[in-house]
Amino acid sequence: MNFSKAIAVYLKLVGAAVAINLGAYPLYREHQPENFDSWSVLNWFMASSLLLTLVTTWLRRSAASAHDRNARAMFIFAPP
Repeated sequence: MNFSKAIAVYLKLVGAAVAINLGAYPLYREHQPENFDSWSVLNWFMASSLLLTLVTTWLRRSAASAHDRNARAMFIFAPP
């Protein structure tokens, strides 16, 4: 598995974890321990996902041709 596919798998897993937690959080919020919040754990994974997305998009944009009009739009509209 090459590096870009590994990053894609990581981003998909983090997205799935956030989606599942968003739906399930109201169900288990009252039963969660006082000193633990699942969102505080997921925040670190979401932050690293954002950084990975920005770095990989920047590298792809810098490798693109100067005449590639989609390179700039790809960087501006990069999904987190």
